[in-house]
Amino acid sequence: MIATFEGLRDWAADRASDWFRGTDGEDRLAEDRDLTVGEALRVEAFNLLLPLAVEAGELSTDLGRGGLIERLKGAGVDRAVRVAALRATGFGRSEAVEPVPIAFVAEFVTPSGLEPMRLVAAALPGGRWRTLAGDPRVVRRWRLPGKRHLALTVPWRDERQILRRATREAADRWAEIRRSPPAFALNGRDLTKPALDRLEPLVLRSSPWLRVEREAIRRRVEALRPDWVVVASDQHRLGRLAVDVARGAGARSLVLQHGWPQYRLGYLPVVADRVATWSAASDEWFVEGGTAPNRLDRLGNPRLDPMLAGDRETTRAGESRRLSLDGRPAILVALSPSDAGRNLALVDLALSAAERDSSAAVVIKLHPGDGRWQDVRRRVDEAPSESRSRIRVQRSEPIGPLLRWADLTLLHRSTVAVEALALGTPVAVGAVGAPSPDDALPDDLELPEVSTADDLLATARSVVEPAGRDAFIARRRAAVERVAGPIDGRSAQRIAEYLLGGGR
Repeated sequence: MIATFEGLRDWAADRASDWFRGTDGEDRLAEDRDLTVGEALRVEAFNLLLPLAVEAGELSTDLGRGGLIERLKGAGVDRAVRVAALRATGFGRSEAVEPVPIAFVAEFVTPSGLEPMRLVAAALPGGRWRTLAGDPRVVRRWRLPGKRHLALTVPWRDERQILRRATREAADRWAEIRRSPPAFALNGRDLTKPALDRLEPLVLRSSPWLRVEREAIRRRVEALRPDWVVVASDQHRLGRLAVDVARGAGARSLVLQHGWPQYRLGYLPVVADRVATWSAASDEWFVEGGTAPNRLDRLGNPRLDPMLAGDRETTRAGESRRLSLDGRPAILVALSPSDAGRNLALVDLALSAAERDSSAAVVIKLHPGDGRWQDVRRRVDEAPSESRSRIRVQRSEPIGPLLRWADLTLLHRSTVAVEALALGTPVAVGAVGAPSPDDALPDDLELPEVSTADDLLATARSVVEPAGRDAFIARRRAAVERVAGPIDGRSAQRIAEYLLGGGR
């Protein structure tokens, strides 16, 4: 009997990784071996199966309806919309393309995926790289002067021809799977029909675009002739396709570690040639997950570079004015894309602290990858009016100024913990809900756990003054460097030099 969120999540991850395989282990969704359809769709399938698993497990994790992107994905039409928007940008449509040694394939618009790439590109000479944009929002958020992106599209006529064939192929493959379906059993319930109903739009409407996307990547890589193809994730669809295309073109592929790796899905198994890891602790995690040590290059976390450049007191004062929010202790609540029940329990803990201490200020930072936020907003709206004036909900980045604003960052699992400690901001773990082994950051960080408002306030008050904050960080300095990696503001430059020097 699986009754925990973690167990249900593991079930969804396992099924997302194997439901498309036949008895021989081959991908039943692919007509030929040159396109890893099931593997490329693994994360998207997981996102569809997880709510089904949670529902079957009778857990409440609802944060309200998802945003527009989530609804488009559920209908399987997000790729059609995205490609149409990319084509509308006009980038690279008739431009003469000169070869460059480095090509960035930018699929993500969340800061953890986009910012490391952008910062590494900024550290490179301007004529040595190009961006292959898989999302129109990349074009808006890249923000480097003098650079035109190359949209990952093909001419409309070619697109229609590829899609006609790929759509017929997907329909035939899906019909075979419907005739001989994989088993989806959970807690004694047969979930095969509802699981296939959820996966059907992904296969019939979204998967044909994989062939268009791969062809677009192939043409761009063929024109650019790069030595390196750099991706934010080799587990998501465009990154996975880009790695395969690079290998076929004789280029090497590098994946930038995009977060603290606590869960296999999204990080393992590594398929890129190399991984630019943050730290010794990162290397240990990847090796324990089956990655060969010689595929790991410890280069640091580029996102820390601009964060380290700020001054705490100046940033704190400026952020307070921007938020129209001041108070001590200042508590930042960093939510994660995890069990929504635990996220809400974390919010409740911070709201209780704000109610008990009339001088405390609270900012609740939503995870940028989660478009469901209404229940968090509702919790804040229902708080007493006096404390509500000292509470804010932040939906967008940047996280750096908020970390410098905070006296204490409260979370239960998040990359933010590593960033906060590297910036010198103390961190506490909310002991709410059932703990999970992959929730924990390394034990040698010795992060305090809080379960009540009084615990939270006592911990926050102990680090309000510089002496308390400095003592908290000094006690953990060696462990922080082991987890966060080099805290010298040069990670992007190191990766740039690595790429230009041909790697190791």
